[in-house]
Amino acid sequence: MDASQDEFQAQPERGTLAKQQLSASVLAALEDASKDDGPLLSKEAAEAIVDLVWDWTTTALAPDLEAFMRHSKRSTIGVEDVQLAARKNVRTKALINEECQQLKAVKQKTKETKARKAADARDKD
Repeated sequence: MDASQDEFQAQPERGTLAKQQLSASVLAALEDASKDDGPLLSKEAAEAIVDLVWDWTTTALAPDLEAFMRHSKRSTIGVEDVQLAARKNVRTKALINEECQQLKAVKQKTKETKARKAADARDKD
């Protein structure tokens, strides 16, 4: 086996890396929240939540999103797939819809800014 193969095998599995990133994000968020009010959850409780979220995401959410994507005959998962997956939880659906509206507003603002800059550039010529 050459050195490049050794290096490849030493890299963590993609799923393992993603779970580690999720865990680090949850722990960082808890540390930020606990600065003002004291510890919200123990590290063990946070890790249990990470395991629960990971299992739900990989065994329930991801297959649903893929099924919705395939049903729509698309090759990528879209916002509408995520909205459809959240349809059974009113609070989650509301949060996702709010985020979608904010993203649309930012996209529209960016589009308007680009159009205005293009018009200004034409006017200068």
